[in-house]
Amino acid sequence: MRLIILFICLVFLCKAQDKIYYADGSTRSGVLVSVGQEFVFFKINDTSAIEKISKSELVLAVDKAGTRYLIAEPLHAEVKSYKLQTPAYPHPNLLGFQPLDIFVGRIGLYYERLSLDDKLGVVIPFSLSFNPFGSLYKSARSPALSARGVYNYIGGVDLNVYPMEGEFTKLFFGPRLRYGTDVMLNQSEALSVQTQFGLRIGNKDSRFIQHASFGIGFVKVISSKGLAITNKQEFRGWYSLNYRASFAW
Repeated sequence: MRLIILFICLVFLCKAQDKIYYADGSTRSGVLVSVGQEFVFFKINDTSAIEKISKSELVLAVDKAGTRYLIAEPLHAEVKSYKLQTPAYPHPNLLGFQPLDIFVGRIGLYYERLSLDDKLGVVIPFSLSFNPFGSLYKSARSPALSARGVYNYIGGVDLNVYPMEGEFTKLFFGPRLRYGTDVMLNQSEALSVQTQFGLRIGNKDSRFIQHASFGIGFVKVISSKGLAITNKQEFRGWYSLNYRASFAW
């Protein structure tokens, strides 16, 4: 009977001890003296010396009353490092048009997709080229090519780099590529390559964004119904002035 009582007492004594759990999976039983900001103070029994244990070595401490102290939080730190951030530009899609293009015989739409950090924009343009002579203007440079109802298409791609921060305005630059047939310029089929420099106007919360830029480069004329193409005429200097008004979402 005495052995049974002694065994029960030993069980309760074991259960009454505090425990600390190490990061490597091992545990120790004893007396949990206190839990500080950087260290846990622990001793094996009431008579042993107090040990100073760094929290970086532990993951959990449990006292004899059942209170648990979560020491290390590795999972929380990992979640914080991969926390999703609010995009720098909340409306990364821009759809616009260039109203001044109509005076040079073009009507088109321009779609730009901005990166989430608002450092890069990819522009896909698509324009319908027509002859404005006889409709917008009284006479053509070449009457033989001034017939109405002639349409062609011009497409390409722009890469806008926004290197600097700005609340309402941002500078940008980047390559500009166009290929198609310009009806106004004697139905010339050509490929143009430019570098453009410009300014974007509108803050990140605005739904109306404006772009103003100029481009410099060259054009390669492939064919033209109004010009005698020679080797000297195939490559020519080329420039452009552009204004785009866009809706952002």
